[in-house]
Amino acid sequence: MSGSMDQTTMRDPLTQYPRPDFEKQPQPAAGLAREMHPKPDHGETSYRGTGRLKGRRALITGADSGIGRAVAIAFAREGASLALNYLHSEEADAREVVKLVEDAGRQALALPGDIADEAFCRQLVTDAVDGLGGLDILVNGAGRQVCVEPGEARPRGCFIGWPDARPESERYLALMEALGARAIDRQLAFPLQQRDRDECAALVAAHGLEPERLVLIHPGARLPSRRWPAERFAAVADNLAADGWQIAITGTTADAPFTGAVLGEMAAPALHLTGLTSLGGMAALVARARLVVCNDTGISRIAAAVRTACVVVVAGSDTRRPAPPDRARHRALADYPPCRPCQPQECPHDHACAHDVSVEQVVGAACAQLDRVRGAVPAEPNVLHTAAGLARAAREWHHAA
Repeated sequence: MSGSMDQTTMRDPLTQYPRPDFEKQPQPAAGLAREMHPKPDHGETSYRGTGRLKGRRALITGADSGIGRAVAIAFAREGASLALNYLHSEEADAREVVKLVEDAGRQALALPGDIADEAFCRQLVTDAVDGLGGLDILVNGAGRQVCVEPGEARPRGCFIGWPDARPESERYLALMEALGARAIDRQLAFPLQQRDRDECAALVAAHGLEPERLVLIHPGARLPSRRWPAERFAAVADNLAADGWQIAITGTTADAPFTGAVLGEMAAPALHLTGLTSLGGMAALVARARLVVCNDTGISRIAAAVRTACVVVVAGSDTRRPAPPDRARHRALADYPPCRPCQPQECPHDHACAHDVSVEQVVGAACAQLDRVRGAVPAEPNVLHTAAGLARAAREWHHAA
């Protein structure tokens, strides 16, 4: 590899690395990278640091090979001093990593041992702190790679039954519980910072938002196949505005074509908040709203995490997986043509799963959600700002100033 190349150099992935087929080369666990042919590339000759971790101290487990070795090389060349953990049987690989770290001018503290032993784990952290003079970063890269050929028996303790039909959060918790990390709280959470609340308060004041009757319409989604039509979002927004709810259209800057299309189709007045929030600011805004109407995208998870009622039009994906556990607060609407679930960018089947969810269904679900939300108070039909709301916004603006 040319010495002028580094991790930022554009290269053809088809020619950058050796291509299969590779020879079979079994090794007893845990195995050594130095015995592999061809040699794995951990960035030994390509990674160039810029001092981004200068003065930091890191403990890396599984540092002898694989991801742990790549992290060790990168961290050392970014200026960090390292404590390197690995199994005693991996000493030969670890010696190479120690040399790479020291060649980068950084301290390499070798701390072999098995982190499956809890007592050793405690001592490992103590030794790392003592040896480095403190600890800023932990990278837990240790793990066991298991390859099972077709027809082979699965090694005990390496596989779990995957709860395919359960929500995403429950599936990942099941994985962690199988590894011994018991869940303390199974609820989704999005901890709001004071800066998030301040950003939201400024938005409320600047745009005259009235949280007690605020409905957020969020029509964007990364994949076109996941988007419900803009004219249908507009029709839902018009129906809710006619019932006295304040409508705000939200999205990222990239969503502007979709949010603009919704506004263009609407007859009722609405607020356009696209691109005006950070992620935390959006979460704080969702927390203050009474309802979110959206596609199956990130804002529905935010709504679940901050306990805001949500109506989600789910197109294409498997509705069992993304749905948060609270199905009452998180209402998913979907149709099930034979081609579902799918993952294409663009639907090749006339988007039946989206078009078969009607405006009437979404409006009905939204009204049912608003009926059960505490503190939800509509105003007169098609009123964007009430006098009381404007007065409160003026007070908030004065307070923020």
